[in-house]
Amino acid sequence: MSLARFALGLGLSLLLSGCTASARFARSVLPPGVAGPEPHISREHSMVIDEERIRLTRDYLQIHNPALLAELPDANLPESISFEPRLLVVHFTAIPTLTETLETFDKLHIGPDRELIRRNGLLNVGIQFVVDRDGTIHALYPETIIARHVIGLNHVAIGIENVGNGDLRRRRAGAPLTEAQLEANVALVRHLVDRHPSIEYIIGHSEYRQLEHRAHPAHELFHEELPAYRTEKSDPGRRFMRRLRRRLRRSAGGPVG
Repeated sequence: MSLARFALGLGLSLLLSGCTASARFARSVLPPGVAGPEPHISREHSMVIDEERIRLTRDYLQIHNPALLAELPDANLPESISFEPRLLVVHFTAIPTLTETLETFDKLHIGPDRELIRRNGLLNVGIQFVVDRDGTIHALYPETIIARHVIGLNHVAIGIENVGNGDLRRRRAGAPLTEAQLEANVALVRHLVDRHPSIEYIIGHSEYRQLEHRAHPAHELFHEELPAYRTEKSDPGRRFMRRLRRRLRRSAGGPVG
């Protein structure tokens, strides 16, 4: 093969690869017209964002996004760690019950069993919403207060945790996600988009690193100061995200294929 033909082939390969990536990443964009009414949301387990949680959050930002921290008000008030939501991140807890999930999120400090996370800030993981296995939606963090739930995106992302440890209908999982949770996620996503028109994207936790790719439409939102601070995630599962996106397109009046 001549050098010219090789260069042409390589160029076409890169072009097609870029087009494939762009098409795959386009799934992250929420369809227009998806906003919907407010579902029932339990506030029974809403968390108090006290001065210690605020301090730990600001310490976390000093490590992972110091430029953002410099722009925030220097105060021990929840408003000093507030943000404008731009995307939604869907998770599963890897914990089989709501009680255990709430106990985990209630702690201020990350546990010693999570060594990599702990080395990169003592702030415990947190989340704005938890959806129980029967579809009940629980609000934990205020919607626009930064919680630690996804690397590189906490400063722009509302998180939705689903109680369970496996993809929808994944038989080998002890507590696979349920149809009731899927329905609740659809309703909650529609409500959040209605409340926050700035929200444009939705991803599964397993997809967060896709935003590091320059072809991703939300690439500019990703910021992580430490290049080596990454973890591999599989939640909430491909089937769950595929079904969720299909249902959201249907609710917006778009194609469901």
